[in-house]
Amino acid sequence: MHYKDRYLDRILKKKKLQVGFEMPNYKYQVVDSIYISKKQKKHIYNKLDSIEKNKWDTSKSYAVELFNWNLDIDKFKRPDGAIGDVPVLVDKETESNGTTLYAIIRRSKITTIMMVKPYGPSVESKCKVNTIITQL
Repeated sequence: MHYKDRYLDRILKKKKLQVGFEMPNYKYQVVDSIYISKKQKKHIYNKLDSIEKNKWDTSKSYAVELFNWNLDIDKFKRPDGAIGDVPVLVDKETESNGTTLYAIIRRSKITTIMMVKPYGPSVESKCKVNTIITQL
């Protein structure tokens, strides 16, 4: 399944996640990294498992929050020219950048997982879903 590959690529096989800032032309500059704990990985896995077991309205699409990394703005040095003051997790391999990880559900199945930045288009618009669920 596509989303399981994304979970493996973006979360499970990593020990650290890169932190950076958005620069002009949708480029990102990495300034530091943070560890992702086994507890965080287990939390995400458990949420994915709960989502798979849930009965979803097949006529709607959903973005379900899996995890939110509240990155401390004061901990990371903003490079000159950065767009905004908010650090985000940067994944140069998959180009999924943000602070909140969402599972996207269409036709009652998880189709992918994606990171979303705390600024820019709304989650509904970016993920092209009807409903956002922050607590499951």
